[in-house]
Amino acid sequence: MCCRQPLALFLGLGLTACLPDLQEDTSGKPPLDDTQPDTHDTQPPPGDQDRDGWAVGEGDCDDGDASIYPGAPDMVGDGVDQSCDGIDGIDDDGDGFASEASGGDDCNDDEPSVNPNGFDWDDGLDNDCDGMTDTISTALADGRWVGTMTSAAVGASIARAGDVNNDGLEDLLVGAVGDPDAGGRGAAYLLLGPADRQQEILAADARLLGAANVDGGWPAVSGAGDSNRDGYADMLVGAAGTGSGANEAGEVYLVRGPLAGDLYLIGANATLSGLTANDRVGASVAGTGDVDGDARADFIVGAPGWGTSFAGRGAAYLITEPPSGESSIETAGVRLYGESANDTAGWAVSSAGDTNGDGLDDLLIGAPYESSLREQNGAAYVVMGPCTNSGGLADLAIKLRGPSDNSQAGYSVASAGDFNGDGNDDVIVGARWDSTGGAASGTAFVVFGPITSSISLDNAEMRATGEDLDDYAGSSVAGAGDIDSDGHDDVLVGAPGHDFSGQSDGAVYLLLGNQTGTLGLNAAHAAFMGEQMGQRAGSSVTGAGDLNGDGAADLAFGAWYYQGDGVTNGAAYVFHGPGDGS
Repeated sequence: MCCRQPLALFLGLGLTACLPDLQEDTSGKPPLDDTQPDTHDTQPPPGDQDRDGWAVGEGDCDDGDASIYPGAPDMVGDGVDQSCDGIDGIDDDGDGFASEASGGDDCNDDEPSVNPNGFDWDDGLDNDCDGMTDTISTALADGRWVGTMTSAAVGASIARAGDVNNDGLEDLLVGAVGDPDAGGRGAAYLLLGPADRQQEILAADARLLGAANVDGGWPAVSGAGDSNRDGYADMLVGAAGTGSGANEAGEVYLVRGPLAGDLYLIGANATLSGLTANDRVGASVAGTGDVDGDARADFIVGAPGWGTSFAGRGAAYLITEPPSGESSIETAGVRLYGESANDTAGWAVSSAGDTNGDGLDDLLIGAPYESSLREQNGAAYVVMGPCTNSGGLADLAIKLRGPSDNSQAGYSVASAGDFNGDGNDDVIVGARWDSTGGAASGTAFVVFGPITSSISLDNAEMRATGEDLDDYAGSSVAGAGDIDSDGHDDVLVGAPGHDFSGQSDGAVYLLLGNQTGTLGLNAAHAAFMGEQMGQRAGSSVTGAGDLNGDGAADLAFGAWYYQGDGVTNGAAYVFHGPGDGS
């Protein structure tokens, strides 16, 4: 404005001020109003109609409202994106979540890896904004599937199923002790990828239900690979507590994909039965890849109660020819049996991957009550492919022996993938009663391939010990795939007895690959903690493959003692991996 008339009026100090110029202007130009911007400001700048200082080309997302421009104050709740960052509220880090300061849920708006959907890595940050650094509550799972009846024990077992419906997404199998539509008998549930719903397990994409002669008890589940090479992954369900001819002789069922709706297991594509009472065929099952080199998927079945001359020495059966109809497991495959009475070989079974680089997949068999050196020190046996002859594990396998009394090594076993990145697959063995970190704290051991000779697990290249007594770490173990996309496969360790916010809420630990030596599980890269007291998260774990098609490895686990609506019905949780570790 132009200042023409002095005003000695300000507190008598002789200061001047500008008064409006109200005299007539005879210049022929438009009159000036010194209370408003001069004529050079009367037209809005190009592209900035609302005069907020931001043109449309500079990021103004509403040029008709001067309160809307990049960086404007933006509080959550009015449904308006005043700051032009794509959401209601301030999102300085561009992760799609509004900051807490603007009324949102992002607890660190300077770091895009931190938000309510973040993956809580061991980086000193509360990546998922749950108030706990480097831990992830199961309440934040991408998918949660809960049981509907008392003692259903949903999540008693869980496994990667492969691509059952051939849609390009991996699928998931969840085992339960009881299903209301199976008369309370066991069941397995197929969750098609991405498996990210929050629902009752009865809403699964398919159910495999126990029938009148299939009560099954505690079911085992696994993907079987594409055993008949039709392009669809097949599934295995073990029911050790049943038996057509003898009490707890056990049965295992092969169900071919694709599958939808309900199928009673009495109508499975193939049934393999135990012959002798208490053999418990089907206590464990696993797809093994191609063990014999015929380009066809094989599988292995545990029978920990088997014993013709020594009760309970246990056995595992390798099935290399696709079965059909009903038959005895004794005539269906190669039998590998334990060393002594009560070893319970076959308590846990798994593929070992290709540990020696010969192009054939190998086998891993757990015998947690093996006591050759110490009482229930336990053992895991590695059997190299092609494995064409039946015989004793003492003669046919490399033995990984538990380190101490009552460690129960071999309670759980799994391939660790290529944990150290040397081109050979590695194995992980759980010893839930190992007391390195306190009585029954538990330990998981990773042994690097190639595995050429028997060892004590004291000499394993990596061992991860439970945080506290009675954690039972190693009750479940699994290869996780390459969660952080660094070229090394990672592993999961379940500790269902861990006390976090309550007694036995349980925990699942993610250990990133390429580590050696002894570490406590409190140093794990991520920890998934049970959301309620006593739910026993980590009673089962699995690497789930890529459930949602984003190229990242996902994971899943069970909490068989989860309580919903006041009853103990169990739950299964799905977490989608971040891929790049962020």
